[in-house]
Amino acid sequence: MGLIGGITRLAYNDGLLRAVSIGAMPIRLLAVGVSLVVAGFAAGWLLAEARAVLPAHGEALAISASRLMAQPKKFAGQRVLLRGRLSECLGWECALCPEADDLGPCLQLTFRPLLPGTGFGSQEQEAIFRFASVVLTATFDATCITDGACLDRQVVLHDTEVVEVTRRRANAEGFWRDTEQTPLIPYDGAMTAQILFALKQAGGSAEARVFTTGLPNPVYVTCTSGPFDDSDPGKWPATLAAALRASSNADWFHCQEVRRVDGSFVVQIPE
Repeated sequence: MGLIGGITRLAYNDGLLRAVSIGAMPIRLLAVGVSLVVAGFAAGWLLAEARAVLPAHGEALAISASRLMAQPKKFAGQRVLLRGRLSECLGWECALCPEADDLGPCLQLTFRPLLPGTGFGSQEQEAIFRFASVVLTATFDATCITDGACLDRQVVLHDTEVVEVTRRRANAEGFWRDTEQTPLIPYDGAMTAQILFALKQAGGSAEARVFTTGLPNPVYVTCTSGPFDDSDPGKWPATLAAALRASSNADWFHCQEVRRVDGSFVVQIPE
């Protein structure tokens, strides 16, 4: 069996990705590692080629977002170090915002791909750091500051790397910037038993709770949670997006959407 050397392991530890060199490994094992790479984020590790090492923190300039926006031409192209809290980091929206709403602007960002030129790993990092207070480095680009210069994702912080997580937040405590919110409410109506039976048929927990968006076009989700303190703000989802698309690492719940097919309820549980 052939061998490939110079593999790098990117270890995820307390919100940070660290590169560690490991020895040669069989091609077959490498293929397995690549196929499991997204799942590896949840487990706390990642395999990639040696070229995909995250940048060193380097000579980043410690600066405030307000100063960057006040003098964008002066700092254009520089590697900067910033502090703040991340927004919902969902879809096209991910921004570094001030800890308090009135302390400065939010700066739209994209994370550095783990495989250069591919975009691979960017969304996974959004999920890992969502809503957290962080220290990060990024390359500042002032192009999108001018109105109309960028038509879609108006990014000013490129190749972002989180170097420290100072606080984790549950979804209910997180800062949502632009994503529309659909509230969820507990459901204990006539169809509860049918929904929980569908969940059980799919291999889910009988201890789940059912939530809905309510009328006129109700969406139902089933969620399990805990163990948790009853005062924990992350024990159950408050919005549909939180339940299905943008949960936080500090949330306790795991949810699945309930679908209705030919009069029956169907729940799909990811393996």
